[in-house]
Amino acid sequence: VDGMDDVAEFADMTKAMSVMNLQPEEQWEVLKLVACVLHLGNIDFAENGNYAQVRDANFLQFPAYLIGVDADLLNEKLTSKIMESRWGGQVDVTTVTLTVEQALYTRDALAK
Repeated sequence: VDGMDDVAEFADMTKAMSVMNLQPEEQWEVLKLVACVLHLGNIDFAENGNYAQVRDANFLQFPAYLIGVDADLLNEKLTSKIMESRWGGQVDVTTVTLTVEQALYTRDALAK
């Protein structure tokens, strides 16, 4: 953006975090979370037989790294959910694959 000094703005932001008594490690964690939210927006889904699948798995790698999980786990959590049904003393657990619309909603909910 014309007229904006990114280096100065970043320095002002980290100074403000320090004024709020955030330690450098905590500041780093905040920056990682912000970067993760931004990178989650790059994840898109394609339909594969009425079910969602991540269009490009490469987009899972960096946000997974930033939040400290495996990219395969992030993929699983974005494209499926676990349903638990109880009847009497019995519990049945089923994994349900999400539609594209549901996967987009899950991605956006994670970002929030």
